[in-house]
Amino acid sequence: MKTACFTGHRKLKGKYDGEDWDRLTEFMEREVFPVLIERYKITNFISGMATGFDMLAAEMVIRQRHKYNFHISLEAAIPYKNQYQIWPKTQQMRYHTILKVCDNVNILYGDKHVSWKLQKRNEYMVDNSDFLIAMWDGTEHGGTYNCFKYAEKIRRPTFRIEPFSLWWTNLSWVLSM
Repeated sequence: MKTACFTGHRKLKGKYDGEDWDRLTEFMEREVFPVLIERYKITNFISGMATGFDMLAAEMVIRQRHKYNFHISLEAAIPYKNQYQIWPKTQQMRYHTILKVCDNVNILYGDKHVSWKLQKRNEYMVDNSDFLIAMWDGTEHGGTYNCFKYAEKIRRPTFRIEPFSLWWTNLSWVLSM
């Protein structure tokens, strides 16, 4: 059994939903998940359950359960209890819907928001995965960038998805250099 975790941007063009998210969802369904599951034999997934790509990826994992005849597991790696409280109500509803069907809900660092907990959550996910799936636009700051750089530092094979062109690549070849 192989495991992959997700990191990615919270918003695209300043929004949590819309046409760009629909295109990304279709791309993930048609192009990304079949490769991850069928070629790389990934059957366990970890989501950090942040708004945006984390929750979209978790929803996509749930959809894959209906497509394949074997169990695909989903873990929610939550940095702290009640992380959802400052989000818009629609995002809070999505969050709770996803948590209800997770195989494992892991609250990592207590109940108060402290910024370091987000990075530690990302490190936990990468450390407990065989692959990182990063939806990253190349911006060199923020949580997605930090998670990407951590995976690179520990030489974790990474797939990078560029969110607007829907170009993706397996960066694992870099590790052999």
